Amino acid sequence: MRPIAIKRTVVNDGVVRLAVSGDVDIDSCDVLATMIRYAVTVERVAELVVDLERVSYLDSGAIRALVEGHHLATEHGVAYQVINPDGSAHRAQDVRTGLQPFTEPR
Repeated sequence: MRPIAIKRTVVNDGVVRLAVSGDVDIDSCDVLATMIRYAVTVERVAELVVDLERVSYLDSGAIRALVEGHHLATEHGVAYQVINPDGSAHRAQDVRTGLQPFTEPR
């Protein structure tokens, strides 16, 4: 098991990227949800990009956090995108297609 890590980067004015790595499961999905919620409601970013390139495992709790993040971002008028759903993260999405609408290229 790889612990979750999230690196926050300001890409440009109003755009924040959360680069997630490790295992995102029921035990760690609250960390991801908190980071998303903070970016949307406290920082009030214009766009939030959640990068899953280095995620080694993603379970239904993590997908719930990402979907709820999308709903929250929509409520606050924040553009929201999940990118690089590769490896096990991508396989989990294939089973639970809830992320499909915001992982497609724009």
